[in-house]
Amino acid sequence: CLEWITGYVYTYVGIYGNSFIWAGGKTFALLATNGVTMAMNDSLVQMVITIGSVIVGLGSAAVSVVLVEDTDWADTYPSDSTTQTAWEMASFGWAIGWMVAGVVFGLVAAGNKAVLVLWIEHPQSLKKQHEKYYDELHDIWTNQLGFKTKGDEEAEGGCCGCCS
Repeated sequence: CLEWITGYVYTYVGIYGNSFIWAGGKTFALLATNGVTMAMNDSLVQMVITIGSVIVGLGSAAVSVVLVEDTDWADTYPSDSTTQTAWEMASFGWAIGWMVAGVVFGLVAAGNKAVLVLWIEHPQSLKKQHEKYYDELHDIWTNQLGFKTKGDEEAEGGCCGCCS
């Protein structure tokens, strides 16, 4: 739980460049108002990342087995490969693929957190820059999920709907 919250704290530090303490306060405020949305978002993204990491790991394992079976590329490698050697190389290849995928998909997860934070806090900025993308996200956010954006609240003359 602490690691999950810290991920959002670092997202605030990266976006705004303020102190870790300030970002912690902003994160807890966001968590108080949108905690379920944040958890659902991260859960879905983590599932996709795990599936992607498994696929990359399996692909790396397959490449390792092919390289161990076909030793024409390495003059000094012994040509009498065994099943045990193939399994060892497959395990090694899977581990390397899993780790590389973890690094790459870690960047995807961080970007996803940044997009979520910016969408929740400043949806109108997206509308100014990319109105088509804003319209698509706004439709999903309001009509399909039933949430309101900050721009909707201001247009209705209310704050967050908590007082009505």
